[in-house]
Amino acid sequence: MIKTGKILTESMRVLLVDDHPLILNSIASLLTAYNIKVVGEASDGLEALEKAVMRRFGGKVPEGHQLTLRVDRGSQFRAHRFRETARLLNVRLEYAGIKCPEDKPYIESFNSSYKTEEIYRNEYRSFQEAKTAWEAYREWYRNDRLHQSLDYMSPVQYAQRVQNCVLLMA
Repeated sequence: MIKTGKILTESMRVLLVDDHPLILNSIASLLTAYNIKVVGEASDGLEALEKAVMRRFGGKVPEGHQLTLRVDRGSQFRAHRFRETARLLNVRLEYAGIKCPEDKPYIESFNSSYKTEEIYRNEYRSFQEAKTAWEAYREWYRNDRLHQSLDYMSPVQYAQRVQNCVLLMA
């Protein structure tokens, strides 16, 4: 997650970083349900960091602007090259705690759902079969699955409801 220390008053844009398509696609679908635009994807942390900073600032983060990038403790985020690139781009790194699922609750919740609703219920005879099942699950999760956090609506239904909302101000 990238946070700037300022309250966001306009639409939020997110660059997703993970080396696993399961994570990228599940987070993208959840963000879309909340009307948050995904502006890019990257297959590794270094590429994502460089893309995010270039897209937002056209180079490095300006002096005096505090930007924090929260990452897990995976080897790609602990690598010297990644840390050095963050330093050169003026990005502060914040690492999620070890065995601290509360530091990343959305993905922990998704992983739990995926395991319970798909993996534990099936046996896959090949990698291709598992991959096909993942793709079907992802589409179902993105479009049809009812989510408690979305008032028991699917992401598609929730997005339609949000688009139809009118803000009344006194």
